[in-house]
Amino acid sequence: MPRKYSAPVKAQQIAAAGLRIRAGLPMSRRCCTQAGLLTARRIVRGYMFDAAELRRIYNWHLRHRAAAKNSGLIDPISKRAQAMMLWGGEPMFRYSQRIIRKLDAGKK
Repeated sequence: MPRKYSAPVKAQQIAAAGLRIRAGLPMSRRCCTQAGLLTARRIVRGYMFDAAELRRIYNWHLRHRAAAKNSGLIDPISKRAQAMMLWGGEPMFRYSQRIIRKLDAGKK
């Protein structure tokens, strides 16, 4: 499967900020699995994602946006805030959503 989808610049900036925040915290306050950290580093580098990887990012955002809607304001260095940043934040969600919708429309 060809890799042809690079994260938007704003998503790269948000993921980089998330990595900086995470690095400055004690281990007990850091979030994310190795998969989340790998995704963040790929977003920051401008890695070219394939459709399956982009769908995984989109699905991650869908799962975690539902939980965020019910919890109100959060601490900007909370584990949830870190995770949202590491996965590219709102710009990465909107970008992946747009691409996935185009791909799904092409299947019909």
